[in-house]
Amino acid sequence: MGRVLGRLKTAAAGISSRSTIVEHHFKYFNHPNALPARIEGNPFREEIDRAGEIVSGHVELYAVNVVSIRGDQIPGFAGPLETSYSSALKASRKAHVRKVGKRFDTIILDARPLTILISMYQATKAFENNLRVLNNGGLAILLAECREGIGPAGFIKALRSGISGMDKQGNIVPYLLADHLQRKLEERDAKLLVVTSNVEEEVWGRIEATRNLEKTAREVADRAKRGLSTLIVQYASRVVLVV
Repeated sequence: MGRVLGRLKTAAAGISSRSTIVEHHFKYFNHPNALPARIEGNPFREEIDRAGEIVSGHVELYAVNVVSIRGDQIPGFAGPLETSYSSALKASRKAHVRKVGKRFDTIILDARPLTILISMYQATKAFENNLRVLNNGGLAILLAECREGIGPAGFIKALRSGISGMDKQGNIVPYLLADHLQRKLEERDAKLLVVTSNVEEEVWGRIEATRNLEKTAREVADRAKRGLSTLIVQYASRVVLVV
């Protein structure tokens, strides 16, 4: 897994062409079961399992899986591939996945304590993790430092022009992520408001960057007065909330 996000990583030795990358990322972004912390029915998990089955018929596989929980707590699980993975998965789910029982009209995702989220591009992981608990027509507010601004040039261009402006020779992943975020927001008729002092205020479709924390607080208070439910999530990129 990629950190605690439930993102699976594959190595396509000898066939790592641009078309392979495009296919794999579109599969991740578009498949309904390709979700953070989702294993069952996840096409990437099934792909890796199949590769493991093929290889295990020829060689004995031994693995060490580690799970970052908090601070200096990094337990390791060693043994046969499936045993090691299953133990690590159980520990990861216990540490990071939480059921909240319902969806909310407003979710406030505080990703500021995590210094690894150096840009808005990285910080959107906190939104991806917790999108499942946002009501249709809802508002997601992401609090992030974003000390390196929006992120890769491709991500900035993609936010402004959409996937149609993708550079055919450059890195395609920022374009796919920007398109994915807009699609997910459109599906829920929702909006993502990123509150940070290190990004110029701008609106890209359903995504908006603002520096005005006071105005944002007033909007949250007004939504609460109208009876709209609110959920505050700390360390939002380290937790995956499900209904």
